[in-house]
Amino acid sequence: MTVSFRSVRPTSPRVLGMMWACFSALLSTGGLAGCSADVTYTQKLLAPPATTLGSLAISPLNAIVAVGGTQQFSVSMQSLTGAPITNADSVVYMLSNPADTVRLRIDRTTGVVTGVAPSTPPRHVRVNVFAYQGIVIVGDQAFVQVTTNAIANPTASIQPNWAAGDSVRLAMGVSKTVVPRIRNAAGDSVSSPAARFNVAAADMQRVAVFQPYVGLFDRSPYVYVTGLQYPSGGINRFLPKVDSGTAWIYYRAVAYGVPIADSVRYSFTPPFSAQITVTKTNLELTSAGEGGSANVALTLAAGAEVTFFNSLSGDDPLTITVEFSDPNGATTSVPAPSPGQAGGASGNITTLVGGQSAQRRFNTPGRYVWTMKGTGGPAPWNGQTVSGTLVIK
Repeated sequence: MTVSFRSVRPTSPRVLGMMWACFSALLSTGGLAGCSADVTYTQKLLAPPATTLGSLAISPLNAIVAVGGTQQFSVSMQSLTGAPITNADSVVYMLSNPADTVRLRIDRTTGVVTGVAPSTPPRHVRVNVFAYQGIVIVGDQAFVQVTTNAIANPTASIQPNWAAGDSVRLAMGVSKTVVPRIRNAAGDSVSSPAARFNVAAADMQRVAVFQPYVGLFDRSPYVYVTGLQYPSGGINRFLPKVDSGTAWIYYRAVAYGVPIADSVRYSFTPPFSAQITVTKTNLELTSAGEGGSANVALTLAAGAEVTFFNSLSGDDPLTITVEFSDPNGATTSVPAPSPGQAGGASGNITTLVGGQSAQRRFNTPGRYVWTMKGTGGPAPWNGQTVSGTLVIK
C-alpha cells in the first residue's frame, strides 16, 4: 500500500517532508500510523501498476546550442508495466547545478533552454527533469553544451580512429571513452562535446552506459537536484559487462536545431590482461586481486598477458616461483622483456624477490593451472603454495 497527494506544490520542502514521513510509516508498519493528517492533503491508494508512473525519458539526451539559441526538451513516461503515461501531476525542468545559470537559462515548466554564455574550457550543463504522480517521483538527465556561435549543417561521428589503432573489439570490464566528432563540410567543429550514449533495451544488462542518479535536496527557498553517475558507465564512456556477443552503441543529439546521430557495433571479448599477486595473510601465503584465491578460474582472451607479482617487501627473505601445468603455453610478453628480467622470459617463472614481477602471454586457448610457491624464507611460509586456473578463450 502506498500514499499519494493532491493539490500539492512539487517543489515544496514541506510537501516532501510529509511524503517522506508517510513513506517511512508504510515501510516500518505497513500502515499509515505516524503519518499525520492534514486537511490540505488527501491519502489514497496508488493506481494499479499499469497506470502508476514508473519511468521517464528526456529527449534529446544531448544538445548543443549557441549563445542566444534555444532547445526544446520533452519527456516520455511509462507505467510500471511499460504502458504510456500522460497524466503525471506535474513535470519540472531544472539545472543540476544552480551555478550553471550563467551559461544556460531554463524554463522550468516548458523545458525550453536558452544559451547564455559559453564556458572555457568547454563543458556541459546538466538539465534534470522530474515527473510527479502522487508520492511517486521519477527523473532523467540530459547534457547541453553552449558554444559562442552555431555551425551550419553539422554531422556526428563516433567511428573508431582506425589510423590510431582503434578497433571495435572491447574487453569485458574495460571502459571505452569516445568523444564524438561534430563538424561540417566547411571545417567548423564543436570542441570536446560531452556525450551520453545509449543502447537497445535488450543490451542494458550487457553494456553499461551513463545512467544519471538524480536526487532531491532541500536548499531553501527551493528544492534542486544534483546528478551523479554510476561507476560502471560515465560521460563519453561505455563498458561491456559480458565477454562475448555484440551490441550497437548509439549517439544521438540535436546540434543547433539539427538532429545528428551515429552508431557503432562493438564485439565483446574476455579481458586481455590481468595481475595475480601473492602476499602473506597472517601465517598463510595467499593470492589477491585478479585471479582470486586458490582454485578460482580467471577467463581471458587468447593473447592475454598476465602479470605475476610478489608483493612482499624487498627485504623479506621469502621468494616466489610460479609453475604452469603447460609451461610451453606461457610465452614471452610483447614487447619482450630485457635480458636478465626477473623470473625469466617464458615458461615457468623463476625466483621473484619482494617487489618483483614477471609477465607471461597466453596465445593458445585452453586451461592453464598456475602454482605459486614460497621458497627460501622462514617457516611457516617456506614451501607453502597457492594455485589457480587461467581459462584462455
